Amino acid sequence: MGLVIRDAMGLLSALVLLGGIAVCAVHLGRVRLALVLMGGFGLRAIGLGFSHFIAFLARHGHIVAARPGLALASLFGLFGDLALVAGVAAVLSELAARGPANQNR
Repeated sequence: MGLVIRDAMGLLSALVLLGGIAVCAVHLGRVRLALVLMGGFGLRAIGLGFSHFIAFLARHGHIVAARPGLALASLFGLFGDLALVAGVAAVLSELAARGPANQNR
């Protein structure tokens, strides 16, 4: 039962990440930093998929040492998080640079 719940949570996480990629793709031409944010969501999705793939292989006995693969998946997730934080920080700094006069619109 716990395995089914974990797989369902992984699927929901993947759908959220794919939604983030889709939202960023819609705004690629209009928002300067959409590519950075889309890359962050993409790296997180790759890390999530890779970690589930490694766990699947380990569960079925196809690989013995899953730690290097899980470490690589964690690195993808870490770089995705870094890209998301950098993108959000840049967007917020651009909004702050516009000043309070434009914030009421």
